[in-house]
Amino acid sequence: MSQPILQRAAEEDDEADDGLLALWRFLSRSGLALRRRWHIALLVALIGSGAIFAHLALRPPRYVSRGLVQIGLLADADASEDLRFAAMADKAFNTHLRLLTSERVTLAAMERTDHVVLPPGPDRDAALEEFLGRVTISPLRDTFLVELSSWSDRPGTSAARVNNLLDVFVSTSNEFVGSRFVAEEAQAREREAQAGRALELARSRQSDFLIEHGRIPFDAKERAVTVRSRQLEERFALVEIKLATIAAEVSRAATNLEPGRRDVPEVMLGRLKAIDPNSRRLILQPAQELRAELFRKQAVLESDHPEVTALRLELAAEREALRLSVVAMSEGELAGLRQQSLVFQSEEAEIGRLRSALERESFQLAELHANYELVHRDVEWYERELERTRAEQFRASGRSQVQMAAKILARGEVPVQPTSPFSPLKILVILFLMGGLGATVVVVWDHVDDTVNAEDTVAEFALPVIGRVPVSRSGPSELELVQATVAMDKPTPEGEAFRLLRTNLTYGMAGLTGKTLLITSPQPSEGKTLTSVRLAAVLSQTEGKVLLIEADLRRPRLSALLEEPWPHGLADVLAGLSSFEDAIFESAIPNLSVLPAGSTPPSPGDLFVRGRFDEVLAEAHRTYSVVVIDSPPVLGLADTSLLAPFADGVALVARRGKTRRRALRAAIEQLQGCGVTPAGLILNGLEVGDGYGYGYGYYQAKPAAAASAPGA
Repeated sequence: MSQPILQRAAEEDDEADDGLLALWRFLSRSGLALRRRWHIALLVALIGSGAIFAHLALRPPRYVSRGLVQIGLLADADASEDLRFAAMADKAFNTHLRLLTSERVTLAAMERTDHVVLPPGPDRDAALEEFLGRVTISPLRDTFLVELSSWSDRPGTSAARVNNLLDVFVSTSNEFVGSRFVAEEAQAREREAQAGRALELARSRQSDFLIEHGRIPFDAKERAVTVRSRQLEERFALVEIKLATIAAEVSRAATNLEPGRRDVPEVMLGRLKAIDPNSRRLILQPAQELRAELFRKQAVLESDHPEVTALRLELAAEREALRLSVVAMSEGELAGLRQQSLVFQSEEAEIGRLRSALERESFQLAELHANYELVHRDVEWYERELERTRAEQFRASGRSQVQMAAKILARGEVPVQPTSPFSPLKILVILFLMGGLGATVVVVWDHVDDTVNAEDTVAEFALPVIGRVPVSRSGPSELELVQATVAMDKPTPEGEAFRLLRTNLTYGMAGLTGKTLLITSPQPSEGKTLTSVRLAAVLSQTEGKVLLIEADLRRPRLSALLEEPWPHGLADVLAGLSSFEDAIFESAIPNLSVLPAGSTPPSPGDLFVRGRFDEVLAEAHRTYSVVVIDSPPVLGLADTSLLAPFADGVALVARRGKTRRRALRAAIEQLQGCGVTPAGLILNGLEVGDGYGYGYGYYQAKPAAAASAPGA
């Protein structure tokens, strides 16, 4: 049973950990979004705050009048003396507060203020709603005080609205409280009379009981009954033991009288309890002496000798006489035992009659005691009830002791100048709310725009950024882009970015010689193939001979990119249709060889499983220093999951503004599920503002500097 409980507890812990991890990811992502787009949040906050401040500034001036009223208690009541009243205090306060905003009070106050009487209908409902909309009712904490405030564009109207509402409410409250106390007083008197009649009836029952039974010492009588009952139980137990003993003795003695039973006299005497050991010895002595004499004669005489025969006959006669004597003694003992049994049975019946009588006496005593306690408790309870109802009647009739009414403490005054629409608290609240709105807009925007936009958007994946590739701006074709990357006479920011990527990989993997690099991306069209070619080209400048393997057998484009159509490739090598050397061609870039995809197979995943890709890599490393694999996308395909374990390092390409963060996270998790942790991320398509401003300015300024200073 404990195993399912432990398993369920472990599942709950896992769910809690997943929830905390999701919360941490959300908070981290929100923090990164605010850091990246803080200016948008600030702009939203400024625009919203400005609009609210403009609305408040352009609004007509407001004149505010305030009044103060005490409701619920005008009393010298002491809660410690009257707990019931103290419990009703909050209800009384809430009742008067509802009365203050009731339709009757507000309608009368509105008619006094506006000097109009509206018939029931939509117009009156709208007027009441407008009237209450210009009045603020604020109960003061931990008091019975309520502050009323009203605003209007005319000073006299705001004061009149407050004072009329106070006057109507106080008169209505006093009328309500007065009628309530009259009803309470009448009800209290009626309850007092009922309690008095009930008390008289209870006392009459108590008197009748005492006249009939007197004052009974119930405790002493109950103890005496208990003692007698215990004594009878002990006596009854002794009689039962005696009867059981007699029954056993009768059974043993009766065995000697069973017809046809001829036990030896010694055994028969042993069943008789009345024969003591001495008597038993005397009775058996003659027979024992004859037996001894017979044994002596048989020792010296023949068995048919007349003396032996005579002794044998005499012993038999003696034993038969002894047996008959024992039977007679058994009959006598049985008669005596049955007589004793009758005596004890009679005593047992007598004890039973005494027990029944004692039980009846105990029941009658308990019934009398219960009746006495009942009438006694009734008297005590009705005495307390009479005292309570008299106190209620006294409180209801004494208005000076408790007054649940209303009293005006401060009337509304005509304001001299309008209130300012701006207060420090209001300004802080507006700024706080607008700041929250700006942050919400940024967070929602960040969750709607799920693409990788800058380096800080990938900080949540716990992988280093090993390469930052700017937007390519030179070369009309992709081949020219690759050639411009490795051009030394005219360096470009793209070339420097890939050289920095080469340096990061060299340090991160402790050297690249003899290593296999796999370049992939979460989804198609994110620049992994062009990144693989340019990285392989840069590596060919420093690492010796480099082989670029196109492992994307589903959408091959490496031959078209390098403008080198080739009839054979990796698929043909894996299928055994071509040799490794025949499938490779030398590119226009020095030291860079390419193993294209070749023929498109119907099932590339099965080809990787059945093929000899590990042998291809082993043969490649015998000739080339570094092997770069252009892998298919991770998501939706099994190819990369099959190829990644063969690589020494895996790099993920993510394009700015295109790669989805959830797709990037899913790709990392899929690789980790295969036991492969990516070496890092390559951010592709970055703009100048993403960290390449210095580089662009440097390369643009270099020719001009060279022209102005030829000797530099």
